[in-house]
Amino acid sequence: MFKKILASLEDPNRPLLGPNYWLLTTMALILPENFKYKVFRIVIHEMGCLFVTTQFMELFVIGWDLDLLITNLKYSMLSIICTVKANTFIFWQEHWRDLANYISEADKHERNNKDDARSKIIDSYTKYCRWITYLYCSLVFMTFLTVVTNPLIQYWSSSASYRKAVNNGTEPFPHIYSSWTPFDKYTSPGTWIQVSLQIAVSVYGSSVMAAYDSTVIVFMVFFGGKLELLRERCKQMFNDIVSGVSEEDATKIIQELHSMHVLLIK
Repeated sequence: MFKKILASLEDPNRPLLGPNYWLLTTMALILPENFKYKVFRIVIHEMGCLFVTTQFMELFVIGWDLDLLITNLKYSMLSIICTVKANTFIFWQEHWRDLANYISEADKHERNNKDDARSKIIDSYTKYCRWITYLYCSLVFMTFLTVVTNPLIQYWSSSASYRKAVNNGTEPFPHIYSSWTPFDKYTSPGTWIQVSLQIAVSVYGSSVMAAYDSTVIVFMVFFGGKLELLRERCKQMFNDIVSGVSEEDATKIIQELHSMHVLLIK
């Protein structure tokens, strides 16, 4: 079953970027063509920015309580990184699309014109990219579970007197993040509204991080693989020199290598 799920993420049009492109489109880092859906996805991203703003607003409420201050900054710094990644991806959407399309086309060209030596390079970087993507996503998922369940673990691992104090309201309810709200977040229903909101934000943030980071790593791995493929092509450029290479064939090979080099530099 697990293999079927992973297989469903593969895309014949993007043999290298299948799972990564699925992550990008699912998390709306690659925006849909439909205008209404596009606006809706952008609004979701900007709501993430709004939540980060409330985290910094909470700093004025906290004051100079060092423990609360460090706890707030620990998560708000990570939140800033997440929202910057999401918004820069959207702002430079066309550049990211061009990069993904180039990698897909260049990768397909190599797969369609491979020999034994180049096939080993392609299989090696493809396997490596899959491991990177799936292991990193698993790491982010485990981090998400740890962050979300941290208040619950703190609650149940504390003394009975602390749990009683939380239940009767004499101790503040432990939240996932430290953020400002226009309502009382320590009493019901404000507590559960805040908890639901913070879980949703955690899902959003971890998904964006998984999609963005794993894709960028795969992009860099591909460029390394492409350089290896170019080196192999250069080694094979005049492999029939004993029997002679026609001027036409030599010109064609050099033009192909030059074209690949120009696109890679771009």
